[in-house]
Amino acid sequence: MANAHWMVQQPPANQQTVTQLLSAGLDQGESEAIVLASELPADLLILDESNARMVARRRDLPVTGTLGVLIAAKDAGMVAAIRPLLSQLSAAGFYLSPQIIAHALGLAGE
Repeated sequence: MANAHWMVQQPPANQQTVTQLLSAGLDQGESEAIVLASELPADLLILDESNARMVARRRDLPVTGTLGVLIAAKDAGMVAAIRPLLSQLSAAGFYLSPQIIAHALGLAGE
């Protein structure tokens, strides 16, 4: 990621809110992402943990998950299929329930 020139690392300014979200059970990355998305504001926040997504939605932040990104990429013609990508995610240790996989494949028309 250090060589990704299109990506900029930026800490959130409001560390007090980050601390509050940490106290509420979110992890550091989720907390910082939610606060930073509120500060920028972000067009879209990518979160996979259900608690973090719930907190983001309560703050009226637009949220999707990794599977939503993959489905959008397929819809945009950036990838031909998401099935092999889901397999790669699973092989890398990213947990996906069989129901979620079936739902994502259905949305992707696979």
